[in-house]
Formats: sequence, structure tokens, C-alpha cells
Amino acid sequence: FEDARDYVRRGLAEIEGTIEISSGQGFLSLDDLVTDDGDIYSKGELICDYGDIVELNEHFGGIYTQNLITVAGPNKGGKTKFCLNLVYNAVTRFGQNVTIWPIEGGVQSAASELRAIHFDRTVNRSIDSMEDAKTGVTRDVIQHDKWNTPNFRHPDWKEMEYAFAKDLATNPKYGRIDFIDRNLHIDTFLDEIDTSVKSNGSSLILIDYLALLKYDYRRMANHEAIKMAYQQVLNYAKKNNVTVISPAQYTQDTIEKLGRGNTSDLEMRNSVGGSAEILRASDIAFTLWSSTQDLANNRMTLLSIPTRNQRPFESFEILVDLGTCTFMSHRH
Repeated sequence: FEDARDYVRRGLAEIEGTIEISSGQGFLSLDDLVTDDGDIYSKGELICDYGDIVELNEHFGGIYTQNLITVAGPNKGGKTKFCLNLVYNAVTRFGQNVTIWPIEGGVQSAASELRAIHFDRTVNRSIDSMEDAKTGVTRDVIQHDKWNTPNFRHPDWKEMEYAFAKDLATNPKYGRIDFIDRNLHIDTFLDEIDTSVKSNGSSLILIDYLALLKYDYRRMANHEAIKMAYQQVLNYAKKNNVTVISPAQYTQDTIEKLGRGNTSDLEMRNSVGGSAEILRASDIAFTLWSSTQDLANNRMTLLSIPTRNQRPFESFEILVDLGTCTFMSHRH
């Protein structure tokens, strides 16, 4: 009787699994997983790296699909710029197609930031003398058309920048960038992402920020909505063989302790606000820390956050220029 009952239960579970697309493969033996032609589950693929940050490239071996990556830090501490720098690197150096959902700053801001990065990398990284550098072409200048203002009098650079922007958008050697310009709602956001990923062939998704999603407050609390969203995004990354990157905000307690240099009792796994699921769901997570004075001195410290897919790394300092979205190791 018990054998028959278990057989029926297993059969019903298998039927439910065919109806619920997010419920996995059902019941599997080890023999099902170990086959001559490899696993039935696809493996993550190397799609790009962390650019000029040597320590992250050495530690992680690059950026792989099927990972949810969280970049944490304080408010206005360079998280979005850091993530857009990763996107630019993936598109121009590795030819990867990317989907960007810029919830916080909007599409124009994100596009202008990428244009500013491309101008700097194309014009200034190939020169031999700093006297020939064309500096100051930032997101703000491009987005708000400040080519001929008291603080920036280079109207002749506008046409040059536009040509480089067209190159970024149309160069066949580069990957394609697809923006989502809609509110991110818990009930529909995965469909929006999937539409962009499928039509653009994206291997990398940047959601800035996932924790800013909208939801029906009558049905769930904020932390419940964030928890659900992170679980769904993690599952989507695994099943669709893509990488998802999203910034996350420090709690005020974390900011205060880091600002005082008091890290003796600071648990980085509790450093992000909104929901504990943000770090629990993340395959890879690290934090960007800098005071206002640090940024003025063009420096930033990267701190490790333990997750299931990474061993902790020693904190290290990098060189930064937020105007051009430059993040670079001292060893580069």
C-alpha cells in the first residue's frame, strides 16, 4: 500500500511539475545527471570580466552566466557608474548583448553615461600625452547639452561626441544595448525582462535597482516584495543562462560604522537594507566603500561579502574617477 501511495504521489508531483514551469526538472537520480554528453543542466559561461580591476578578475575568473551579482554601497557612492562600466566592458570588449533597466536614473541618464565612457575610452586612452586629452565630457555635459557653458567651453567637441555615440550604437563589433523604460512591477517585470532578453539576445542584465520595484502594498510588505523579486530573478538567471547585476543600498548602521572605521563588529552579510534576501539570493556580492574625501582623492575600497558561490577576498583599494566611470586597480 505504501509503495503504491508513494508511486501515486510521485506521479502527481511530476504532473504538477509539467504545469508549473518554475518547479524544476522533477525527480532525478545521480545517474540522470552524470551522462556521457554532460549534465542535463547547462553550465555557466564566461561572458566578460571586471575590466581593469585585476583583483576581481583573479578572484572570480571573470563574469559568468547563471549568476546574480550584487554591488552594494552607500548612496551616491558610484554603484551605478561601476555597473555601467561593467556593461560597457561587456559590450565593447566582449561583444555581449545587454539589457539595462535603469529604474533609478532613467534611460537618458544611463545612455548618456555610456556615451561619456565611450568618448573617454576612445579619445583619451589612445593618446601619448595628457596635453592632448579631451577631459570633462561627462554624463551631465551630454545629457543636458552643456557643451558651451562657463565651466565647459568646448562646443566643437559636441559633433565629435555624437559620432562616437553613433559608433557605440551601430558598430558591428560591439554588442547591442536594449533599454527597458517602464515601471518595474512585481507582477510583470519578469515578462518585461524576458521580452528584452529574447529580442536582443542579451547575456547580461543590469537592473538599477531591483529593490525599487513597485508592488501592491495591500497584498505584501516591502521586504516580502523584494524577497520575491530576488528569488524570481535568481531563478530566471539560472534557467535562461544569463547574468543579472543589480546595485544595493547600505543600511544606515553600516554607513555609520564604516565612516567611523569601526568594522570590528560589522557583519557584511547584514549590510544591505530592504530584505535579507538580497544577499541570500546573490551568487556573488561585494561592496564599494568610499568617503567623500576618498572620492575627492580618486580612491575607493572594495570589501568582500561571503556568499554561497564565492570565498571571501581581502579588501583592496582601487583608483576611481566617477566623471569618466573609471575603476582601476593600482596593479593595472
